[in-house]
Amino acid sequence: HWVQCLLHVFSEKTFSLKYLPDFVMGRRLTIMDCIERGLKKGKPVEQVVAAKLAVLVCLQLGSTEESEYVYKEYKQLLLTMIADPTLSPLSRAQCCSTISTSSFLCGYDMEEIKSVMKAMENIFLLSGANTPEMSRLQTFALNAWSLLLTLISPRDVYSMIDEQLPPLITLLDSTDVDLRIAAGETIALLYEGAREFNEEFVYEGHNGEGELDLCFKLRQLATDSHKYRAKKDRKQQRSSFRDVLHTVEEGGM
Repeated sequence: HWVQCLLHVFSEKTFSLKYLPDFVMGRRLTIMDCIERGLKKGKPVEQVVAAKLAVLVCLQLGSTEESEYVYKEYKQLLLTMIADPTLSPLSRAQCCSTISTSSFLCGYDMEEIKSVMKAMENIFLLSGANTPEMSRLQTFALNAWSLLLTLISPRDVYSMIDEQLPPLITLLDSTDVDLRIAAGETIALLYEGAREFNEEFVYEGHNGEGELDLCFKLRQLATDSHKYRAKKDRKQQRSSFRDVLHTVEEGGM
């Protein structure tokens, strides 16, 4: 169980609390071996910790060649795990978070960034994800996609928004509050990027009234008072969707 022990010590006790780039640099091969074993052979809880450790190593090393090397070393393994439906959704969710944060820090090639975003799309657009674990996976993938969206130029956001909005609008009907909120915030990000390129942008949708329909749905979520939703969830949702609605209607940030 030495791998499990090392994973927890490095991830939870050391790198999450202290900035130790020299320590990491001097032991990076041992740490990387530990991460690889945890990802490939660990139980779900060990895979989650290993994935967390991988991104912590990149954070510790900063914008350096060594950090980029760590990212490239694990990128394909993480993508393979994310796409593997036989793995635990919790493991896959953490892998989504790890690869997006690592790509954000180390992925200097825009085509590479877009390839990671495509892998995230394949997850958050899954149909039939009706368990809490799968909804969590979709939420992590969508948040990962949104983080990388901030690296995309306004021109490219403008060119993709009409294609991306319909599936995101569908996710607003999810039974999971975190997934609904993630979808709403991603819609707001897309609008901000598109309007930075063209301040007159209006989403027409398939019927020419796409933005009106979207605002109607956002307004419902911003004023949701359904008693079958937990009070905390309703409060969180209303607060988030008031901001999203403001962004779509008035261009607010």
